Amino acid sequence: MREHIKVKVPSSDVQDSGKVRMGSIAPALPPVRSAPAEAADGGKVRMGSIAPALPPVRSAPADTADSRKVRMGSIAPALPPVRSAPADTADSRKVRMGSIAPALPRTPRP
Repeated sequence: MREHIKVKVPSSDVQDSGKVRMGSIAPALPPVRSAPAEAADGGKVRMGSIAPALPPVRSAPADTADSRKVRMGSIAPALPPVRSAPADTADSRKVRMGSIAPALPRTPRP
């Protein structure tokens, strides 16, 4: 046996009574704020009940000039100096595989 559900379409002049019902339960919800929340930044950060100590905000832009120092976290690796001249890319006709130089048959030069 099928049950038929009647759906009532509310008229446009219905006012919100402010009551919420979920089935037979009426949960206690906080009252609705009539005034908008304060939107200005107070500079305070909260994560749940924790307020972390953050450094002050820099008003001036950060120094973005390259100081040629590399840092990976707290490590500063020793990197070779930067070559100002381009590397020699002319073919020296030598073949190397890592530290091995295999003996290849000679080909005549054109």
